[in-house]
Amino acid sequence: MFSLPSNEIAMKYLCLALCFLGLVSCRKEEVEYKPVELCNERTNNVDSVKMLFNGTWEWQEEKFDRWRDPTKYNTPESEKSSRWLRIVGDSAYFYRALQFEAAYRVSIVKKSEARPGPDYLLDSSAVLAFYNEMGRIYSDVRIYMCNNQMILYYAWGSEEFGRQIWKKLR
Repeated sequence: MFSLPSNEIAMKYLCLALCFLGLVSCRKEEVEYKPVELCNERTNNVDSVKMLFNGTWEWQEEKFDRWRDPTKYNTPESEKSSRWLRIVGDSAYFYRALQFEAAYRVSIVKKSEARPGPDYLLDSSAVLAFYNEMGRIYSDVRIYMCNNQMILYYAWGSEEFGRQIWKKLR
């Protein structure tokens, strides 16, 4: 029968312990996410937003602020999916992971036009309005623009959407 000398046994256990420590220390460290910086020269003026709106946009980030939950960020990396938005005239074409997803009839209007009534009577800020088949606005989202950035502010506390930042490609 073959037996190992005592220092060879000790070396064997030492090697196993070092391997275990190496595996434990090699686990991936979670890097804290750094949010996309908002452009400084953003506008919410209807005419200015209309001038900047057409083009191809790439999704960069979606921020969820819930008053009971910690802030959460969705990004192309965290979702493992990219999104694009192509705006041509009054048509918006949404793509996800290079696949066409949906088309909408849209326009940039004043909040007071999208939501007539006493609550928004004097609100002249720009919103992206979505139209139904009957030609009526069924949804709107507050929009801010820069030359190369579009920020969509969905309703605070929305379970479906957060604040979205899109980067202009062309």
